[in-house]
Amino acid sequence: MIVQSMITTRRSGSIRGARSHTNSRGNAYYRKGDYDHAIADYTEVIRLDPKSAIAYNGRGNAYYGNNDYDHAIVDYTEAIRLSSSYSAAYNGRGNAYYHKNDYEHAITDYNKAIQLDPQFAIAYSDRGDAYEKRGELQWAMADYKLALRFDASLQRAAEGIKRLTQAALQHRDTAPARRPRH
Repeated sequence: MIVQSMITTRRSGSIRGARSHTNSRGNAYYRKGDYDHAIADYTEVIRLDPKSAIAYNGRGNAYYGNNDYDHAIVDYTEAIRLSSSYSAAYNGRGNAYYHKNDYEHAITDYNKAIQLDPQFAIAYSDRGDAYEKRGELQWAMADYKLALRFDASLQRAAEGIKRLTQAALQHRDTAPARRPRH
């Protein structure tokens, strides 16, 4: 019985070690932009541990990096099913929906990411982008400002504010002058 326990522990330890190593290597491939190798490594982690929300999220990120938004959505959805409080998976899925021009679903996912992590600056910025695409410029501006409140170095949010401010000034300068009524 002790020997069997030692074998089981050794096996599960080696599986855990292989899973951890492969996930780390997948992360390294992802950071280098080698999404195909990252996908292969995350797939191996999922084979070893089908309940790994982190691996599904990582593979979703790699699919997203390959512009394969449909597969990314599937993996982010599985990560969320496995860990319903995984704010990064909601944000990732929102980004995939955004790139499919499905701003309504994107905003729904960004809302959930923000609900789970109220200081998730990138989610505010991403939601601001979706609002901007929908022409809801006041909401976009509010989100860009919130993003910068939580992360003053978030360049994308600063660029969004600059873009909206310039558009508003340009619109003001080109709008016909209103004549007073008599």
